[in-house]
Parts: sequence; C-alpha cells; structure tokens
Amino acid sequence: MRTRTLIGLMFCALFSVSAPAFAQSTHTQPVLNTAQAATDITIPEGTTQVFDAATGEIKFDGVLTNKGTIIIRSSNPAQTEAILSASKVVNEGKIVSEIETLTIKTESVFGVGGEVTAPENIAIIAADKDLMIANGTYRAKFFRPSAERKLSINARRIDAQVDLKAYELSIGVREGNLDIIQQKVDGDPIYYNRGGDITAVMPGNGFDIYVLAAGNVNLSGVNAIGLNGEVRDFVVSAGCEFSR
Repeated sequence: MRTRTLIGLMFCALFSVSAPAFAQSTHTQPVLNTAQAATDITIPEGTTQVFDAATGEIKFDGVLTNKGTIIIRSSNPAQTEAILSASKVVNEGKIVSEIETLTIKTESVFGVGGEVTAPENIAIIAADKDLMIANGTYRAKFFRPSAERKLSINARRIDAQVDLKAYELSIGVREGNLDIIQQKVDGDPIYYNRGGDITAVMPGNGFDIYVLAAGNVNLSGVNAIGLNGEVRDFVVSAGCEFSR
C-alpha cells in the first residue's frame, strides 16, 4: 500500500471525538434429527422448534431458514456450549440459546428483523472462508465473530461487547452503540455506526484506519505508523449524517 497522509494522531493512549452540540408461539414442533439433514431446512413462521444440544452438534448441510423461533437448550445441566452449523443461516425470526455460549459455524448470517440471543457468548465462525453478517440483532454479554479471511458485518444492532478476529474487516451497525473490546485484524479496518457511538480498542497494527459514527467516537490503542515507519491514514469522523 502507498504511503498516506495522517489525519488525526500518530500515537495515542486515548482518543475521543464528540459529535456536535420475545413472545413465543405455543405451537412447539418435535425435535428434528439433523444428523442427515443434507437439504435446506425452513422453520415456518409462527412455530417454535426446540433442539437438545446434549445430543451433539445441531448440523445442517444446506441452508437453515428460520422464520419462527428456535430454542436451543440442553438436557445436560453441565453443558456450557451449543454448536449450530449450516452452510448459510437466514434468520428472520428468533434464535434463543438457553446455554451459556452459542457457536454458529457458517459463511453467512442474513435476515431482516432476525434476532439471536445467548446468556454469555454468541460466536459466529467461518473457517477458511469469508464471513458475512447482514442485518439482525445480537444480544449477549460478548459477541465473538471470527473469519480466517474477510469479515463483513452490517448488523441492525449488537447489544454486546465485541471481540473479533479477521484478516480484513468492515464492521458497522445501524442502531445502538458499537463497543469493541478486543480485535485481531490485518489489512485496513473500517468501522461505522449509523445511529450511535463507537468505542473501540484498536488493533494497533499500523494499517490505515477509518472510523465513522453518527454519535461520538472513543478510541484507545491507536497506532498510525506502519511496519516500516511510514505514516498511515487515520480518519475519524463523529456526528456524521449517513445517507439512507
């Protein structure tokens, strides 16, 4: 990458920019045996599908489309993680984990109006692939997306602290605040919030950084010096008006 002009600070321990002055259906479907689910599966609107994670990974080889409510629980009270995997997840309803950690293995999660909740962690993982997370709301203590290649997130909102890993990164939300507490990123990351604040511990890797928010921006750990001592772009804008 060519040498850029530094806009902002070369180093800073703390950087701040201020902007200008679930109801369920009572109709519960029987538990599906997904061990041989090689085709696409749809959970219809108005239905509730319960999975017992104690039987193992909840696996779909095709696309999982959820228009109703998926509840993931365990008959083993000591179980702390549930794993749901599908080639793609289209979530237009609710995915509710009663288990501490919900791990979703997929290459994309998409769905207008969809919601995913877990008591502690929501981890979305793409191994050796790009990962796209588009639309939807995610509620937990921690949101942990991870991709070996490109991670692209354009969520409605993330009501959790974000801990992410990716080679290339673009992450944004349309509502609420975006709070990134840890990240491991290569490439030039892009962060945006169309409807609130951004608070982030930056990766500190000396690449170009772009941060845009409708509200305030609070950054720590910023390093705008490249690996070879060159000055990188560091662009931060608060109080932005985003086109719809």
